[in-house]
Amino acid sequence: MKLEEIELQIAEDSTIDVNKLSTESLKIPMLAAKYRRYYIVESKILMQAQIRLNEMEFNLFKYYNGEGSDAEYKQHPLNKLPLKGNIDKCIKVDKRYVELSEKVKNQELKVFAVQDFMKELNSRSFNIKNAIEWEKFKNGLN
Repeated sequence: MKLEEIELQIAEDSTIDVNKLSTESLKIPMLAAKYRRYYIVESKILMQAQIRLNEMEFNLFKYYNGEGSDAEYKQHPLNKLPLKGNIDKCIKVDKRYVELSEKVKNQELKVFAVQDFMKELNSRSFNIKNAIEWEKFKNGLN
């Protein structure tokens, strides 16, 4: 699922019909289950992406340390090996590493968006209760 799709789902599920507060209250468990599923799926994807990034970092370390395969050096030739102290810097700017790192960051944003909405859902029943109490107060029923 793309970040934009998650954002659209959150925007859609964030609306509360003030004329149907009891119905909105009953939707909370369903929404919580929906976003718990999203969280699990997106967290698994994040975990796998982080593992791939760690593997790539290790392989690039070997590559910049002169321990890569001949095929790898033919595909991505180096003019000369960097100094040992510069290997980490070379890894961090390597196009392959940057591309995968961006995917990890994007996945982290998706997990954060889902987590953040789940926190909002936790307080939704409190907010609905307050809205009901306010309506009672306005109508002199309190």
